[in-house]
Amino acid sequence: MTLDVEFKETYELAQQLLIAVQHKNSPAYQSLIQTKKPFVSSQLKRSLKNIKQAFTYNRK
Repeated sequence: MTLDVEFKETYELAQQLLIAVQHKNSPAYQSLIQTKKPFVSSQLKRSLKNIKQAFTYNRK
Protein backbone atom coordinates (compact mmCIF):
# COMPACT_ATOMS: atom_id res chain seq x y z
CA MET A 1 0.00 0.00 0.00
CA THR A 2 1.31 3.42 -0.84
CA LEU A 3 0.69 6.64 0.98
CA ASP A 4 -1.10 7.93 -2.10
CA VAL A 5 -3.80 5.25 -1.82
CA GLU A 6 -4.34 5.95 1.89
CA PHE A 7 -4.49 9.69 1.28
CA LYS A 8 -6.95 9.31 -1.60
CA GLU A 9 -9.28 6.96 0.31
CA THR A 10 -9.17 9.12 3.43
CA TYR A 11 -9.84 12.30 1.47
CA GLU A 12 -12.75 10.78 -0.46
CA LEU A 13 -14.40 9.42 2.67
CA ALA A 14 -13.95 12.74 4.49
CA GLN A 15 -15.55 14.57 1.56
CA GLN A 16 -18.48 12.14 1.46
CA LEU A 17 -19.00 12.61 5.21
CA LEU A 18 -18.87 16.38 4.81
CA ILE A 19 -21.46 16.33 2.01
CA ALA A 20 -23.76 14.08 4.04
CA VAL A 21 -23.56 16.49 6.99
CA GLN A 22 -24.07 19.58 4.83
CA HIS A 23 -27.18 18.04 3.27
CA LYS A 24 -28.40 16.75 6.64
CA ASN A 25 -28.53 13.26 5.15
CA SER A 26 -28.43 11.12 8.28
CA PRO A 27 -28.91 7.75 6.53
CA ALA A 28 -25.98 8.44 4.19
CA TYR A 29 -23.82 9.60 7.09
CA GLN A 30 -24.68 6.53 9.17
CA SER A 31 -23.93 4.28 6.21
CA LEU A 32 -20.55 5.93 5.65
CA ILE A 33 -19.44 5.57 9.26
CA GLN A 34 -20.50 1.90 9.30
CA THR A 35 -18.68 0.98 6.09
CA LYS A 36 -15.34 -0.77 6.55
CA LYS A 37 -12.59 1.06 4.68
CA PRO A 38 -9.25 -0.79 4.92
CA PHE A 39 -7.16 1.92 3.24
CA VAL A 40 -8.36 4.90 5.31
CA SER A 41 -5.89 6.54 7.71
CA SER A 42 -5.73 5.25 11.27
CA GLN A 43 -6.69 8.71 12.55
CA LEU A 44 -9.95 8.73 10.59
CA LYS A 45 -10.67 5.13 11.58
CA ARG A 46 -10.28 6.14 15.24
CA SER A 47 -12.60 9.12 14.74
CA LEU A 48 -15.23 6.96 13.04
CA LYS A 49 -15.02 4.45 15.89
CA ASN A 50 -15.66 7.24 18.41
CA ILE A 51 -18.58 8.57 16.37
CA LYS A 52 -20.12 5.08 16.19
CA GLN A 53 -19.81 4.74 19.96
CA ALA A 54 -21.47 8.13 20.47
CA PHE A 55 -24.38 7.17 18.20
CA THR A 56 -24.80 3.90 20.09
CA TYR A 57 -24.68 5.69 23.45
CA ASN A 58 -27.22 8.33 22.38
CA ARG A 59 -29.70 5.71 21.17
CA LYS A 60 -29.89 4.02 24.59
